[in-house]
Amino acid sequence: MNIVLVRLFVHCLIVAIIFIYHYFLNYFFSSQYVSFTHVGWLNIVYFVFYIAICTIFEFVLSGSKLKIIIAFIVYALIALVLVDLIEVIIYKIMPSFGIQLYVESVERDFSYFHNRIWRGFLFLNFCAFFYIIFFRMLIIQKGRNDLERSLRINRERAVDVRYTSHFLKSVLVDSFGEMLLSDKTTDPGTKSDIVQFLGYILEIENLGKKDTLNVSVSVLNCFVRLLKRHYGEKSIEVEYINDGSVYNDLPRGILIFPLENCIKHAKLSPDYPIKYSLIIAEGILHIKCKSYIHHFKQKTISGIGNTLLKEKLINSDFIEVVNHHSDDTFYHFDLKLIPSYVKKTKIQFAFFRR
Repeated sequence: MNIVLVRLFVHCLIVAIIFIYHYFLNYFFSSQYVSFTHVGWLNIVYFVFYIAICTIFEFVLSGSKLKIIIAFIVYALIALVLVDLIEVIIYKIMPSFGIQLYVESVERDFSYFHNRIWRGFLFLNFCAFFYIIFFRMLIIQKGRNDLERSLRINRERAVDVRYTSHFLKSVLVDSFGEMLLSDKTTDPGTKSDIVQFLGYILEIENLGKKDTLNVSVSVLNCFVRLLKRHYGEKSIEVEYINDGSVYNDLPRGILIFPLENCIKHAKLSPDYPIKYSLIIAEGILHIKCKSYIHHFKQKTISGIGNTLLKEKLINSDFIEVVNHHSDDTFYHFDLKLIPSYVKKTKIQFAFFRR
């Protein structure tokens, strides 16, 4: 769906309705018949004001404070000069083109004339409001269709490679994987999270991919929201501390690898939560993850995940320190990334949504 074409179509449809409305009134109710050409010129005037009002409404809904201020100022100016402006158009500009919408021998009724102007203005506001509502509904529907298509494509891709991708085999196991691949949720936020997460992990084993810290944390948040939705709000406890360090080239998936390792061993529920900490201090990125051990899930460690993690870090600008161990109760995964360069900034990060 081409947005520009849809916008043009809706405008043309409304303008056509305005024209038909005026022609219908002129043909059946006007005491003096007005030619088709004159009605056309009148609709051009309506069209100009209609587009202006539509633009003002779009500015108001844009969310930009500057555009909102401009919209209110322009709307107020139009309202202030509307009567005078229409008088100039009807009695001076249009007659110069041979278009005369009044009879000179008839005395002007200014009260009736001004009343017609304001009725027309309110009518155009209604048309512009209808356009905004109709167009927004089309945009929302397009967004839903695009989301459904992306969800279907990413799920199909995930199913195709789930048995050849180490990360997908780990994440898509058990009921959580079934939720990602077949859940029929109607919540747009959950659908968007599934699309984002599946799209991300499908590329996670590409050793050349890198992301900014913002992108990496955004995907981590997405993963956490999906886990909480499936296992319960208190199934994961997340802590984030940043002293202001900035990372522009983190290997893709580096923040969710520890969480994936914990999930493989976890007895995951609100009563047995995973605790995940991301601490950035003095240029060192430190990830700590601890989960309760589910003894029936313990398997022989293949080492593929750790090998993949090391390969991701070989050509990066980080020196890694990895430590993972387990006891009878907990599984611990500890990862430190020490960059060869550190950039400091005073920017405050606030990534995790509660």
